[in-house]
Amino acid sequence: PATVSLALNNKKGVSDTKRAEILNLAKEYGYKKKPQVRKPKTAEEIHIVRCSTDGDQDIGNLELYSQLISHLYDICITKNYRTNITMCNELNFQKNISKLANQSEGGIVLIGTTLTRDQMEYLEQQDFSNVPLVVIDNSMLHKRICSVSGDDYNASDTALQYLHKKGVRSVGYLKCSTRFAKFCDRERGFRDFSEKLGIRNDLCFSLSTSINSMYAQMRNYFSSLTTFPEAFYAESSVLSIVAVRVLNELKKRVPEDIEIISGDDLLLRSTGLSTIPAITSAYGAMCQIAISTIENKLKRSDTRSSVEHISLSNRLAAGSDPAYL
Repeated sequence: PATVSLALNNKKGVSDTKRAEILNLAKEYGYKKKPQVRKPKTAEEIHIVRCSTDGDQDIGNLELYSQLISHLYDICITKNYRTNITMCNELNFQKNISKLANQSEGGIVLIGTTLTRDQMEYLEQQDFSNVPLVVIDNSMLHKRICSVSGDDYNASDTALQYLHKKGVRSVGYLKCSTRFAKFCDRERGFRDFSEKLGIRNDLCFSLSTSINSMYAQMRNYFSSLTTFPEAFYAESSVLSIVAVRVLNELKKRVPEDIEIISGDDLLLRSTGLSTIPAITSAYGAMCQIAISTIENKLKRSDTRSSVEHISLSNRLAAGSDPAYL
């Protein structure tokens, strides 16, 4: 029986003559080999990858990473998946990603907030046929990599619509000097939608991600203004917090004299500024969809061919009353 099995399964351990004899007899008696049923892979282990760059000094990002990793970890615990957290920087990014791509099981969720253009290009060149990859918090548009992110472009429209309804017609833009994909999307949306709404948008300040430098720069900028805009749209909660401090020092009341809207709410609650209108993102849903995408790809044994870019609507939390506008 062992010799027959080796011959029928085209394995070593049997002579060519004996193999031919067995195969001829099998054909004569109408034997047909049953096709092997491939057992679908499962996401037994989820590799969570957090990337950082030299310019990533924004403490708001640390809070973001904490929330995303916590959501992913909780989901994996519920589903009885093992988790492995890998930290990447600009020096070891390629080495760590290549190692993960060669894993034999599970899936990869990469927190792509601070991905550089070169890193995105490198990801697209890798073969993730063994373990599916999903990038979160970066739209990865025009890249053949699955992604789940917030709609930062249209979030700017939400913020500006809110201000426009309040009669605001001039808005300054506070931006981070380090340009990540989500910040670029917010700025692009701010430019496009402010023009559509007839809102003056010619005042833009680029500020360091270092708190001390950010404060000093903003203080100098604001002190030089003879006329302030009616509102500021800040890309991040850190910028919003510093702006409130500087404006208060300059005897400008928020929101009575100047409105501020934050591009995220990551640090507002912990600093007692939860009344500032802020764009909020569904980070829990983002993580849940990422894990589900990996599961579906493994079930279909389709880890690379189909690419999905899922964009979740953000909302504006105006004070303590979150509402979709």
